[in-house]
Amino acid sequence: MIRNSNVKYVFNCGDLDELYDLAADPHELRNLIHDKGSAKLLEEMRQSLADWMERHEDGLLRQFVRLKME
Repeated sequence: MIRNSNVKYVFNCGDLDELYDLAADPHELRNLIHDKGSAKLLEEMRQSLADWMERHEDGLLRQFVRLKME
């Protein structure tokens, strides 16, 4: 999971990922993962998580990258 001030992205290995606009939806009731208007934001958050995983030598990075490329 990675979060910036107003957005939270959750990588769920083998399940549906989650993307929330915390300013508009603080209780995380509306998953924006398939919202076309959030596609650019989703890509940015995925890249941020991949960068964090690489910096911290996270063992799930390889699987994360493979799953996101499918």
